[in-house]
Amino acid sequence: MASDENIFSNLNPKTLGDVSATEINRTTRDVHIERKNLDALKTTVLVNKATFREDGGPIPGTLVIRQVVSNDSGAKFNLDFVEAGEVWILYGFSVADMSGRSGSCTHEVFVADRNNSLTCEIIDYSASSSVFPMHENNWMGPLYVDANAYIAYQVTGTFTDSTMQFISVRVR
Repeated sequence: MASDENIFSNLNPKTLGDVSATEINRTTRDVHIERKNLDALKTTVLVNKATFREDGGPIPGTLVIRQVVSNDSGAKFNLDFVEAGEVWILYGFSVADMSGRSGSCTHEVFVADRNNSLTCEIIDYSASSSVFPMHENNWMGPLYVDANAYIAYQVTGTFTDSTMQFISVRVR
């Protein structure tokens, strides 16, 4: 169980500019929600507020462009990057590179739920070009994922390999 003293000592000598969201989460995640931990809870709120983590907006310095490479038609390739306690917003899905393509290929992106093994298709896009943004007329927009989810990419058609990329920004 973390106390307010432990929180400060674990984050020292970090500054607001160089402490990572992961370090803050690792240091504060074991604080139990009970009256005797009131000081630790207040310290957790203060640290999150000071590092711009309390409003669900982007955490500074956390943007990462991620990619998944497919090299087998019809097979799903997974990208699992979210750690416990984290929430990321994903957007800007695109095919950044494709080699050996012949004709049209169908690109599908899924969110997979590790709690029940279900998947939800969020993009299904067919194209005969090798580099393009992936979009759907009715796609829901930015997607939030936590440690219970991962992204799966599947390409069907004739190709050697296809690289799908997207932007991820941590919000918690």
